[in-house]
Amino acid sequence: MNYEKNIKYFKSNDKHFYVGLVLAAIGVVCFLCPFIGLYFLPYHEFTSLLIAGIGAAVAFVPRSLRTSESELDGIVEAKTKNYATETAEEAGLSHMLSRRIRPCTLGDYVFEGENVLFRRGKDDRRYRSSIYTATALVFTNDGIYAAQKTFSFAEEAESENEAQLVYEDLDSVCVNEEEIALADGGKIKTSFLVFTENGKEALRVPAKRGYALDSLCDDINREITEAKRKK
Repeated sequence: MNYEKNIKYFKSNDKHFYVGLVLAAIGVVCFLCPFIGLYFLPYHEFTSLLIAGIGAAVAFVPRSLRTSESELDGIVEAKTKNYATETAEEAGLSHMLSRRIRPCTLGDYVFEGENVLFRRGKDDRRYRSSIYTATALVFTNDGIYAAQKTFSFAEEAESENEAQLVYEDLDSVCVNEEEIALADGGKIKTSFLVFTENGKEALRVPAKRGYALDSLCDDINREITEAKRKK
């Protein structure tokens, strides 16, 4: 992972892009002016192309020196691909998997904490941060084995922890949403899958909100209800 390019992404902005586009557009317009009989630049064609070229360089060269949004997402995909399956194998649970809920990996960018960098994407307008947390959930007939890893795009730092939850000991699981105010004046809603046990939070899993997350929450609550019924 190129941490220097990643940091440039989070610490840069796109003002140069728009300035460059304006310069490039001016160069193109100047180049076309002779077709309507207007000549106002020395060495008109060469100067017009030079202005357009400088504009294009101002717009696109800085972007090429930093990580792109798609590259960040690609890093996430590479570091989380098969995470749940590998976790099940490493924990020796492959032969104990539930037939009702398949292992899955949940995750999202994290915006809270010290020295967290963030930026809103120019193309998709999505906020990304320099910290990502992925959680592998492995479901057995009795409970859940969770492995959670957090890694940084800005430095070589990665941490991992694990938890074992028993269905009959859990109160419930729910999807919580929180709104975070960011330093640039923007706001972002983050979602968590929250497990509670004896009235206290036992595990918090950052995840993208959607139908699949709500459906998973319902499936886990059914397992908890069934385990308590059999207790």
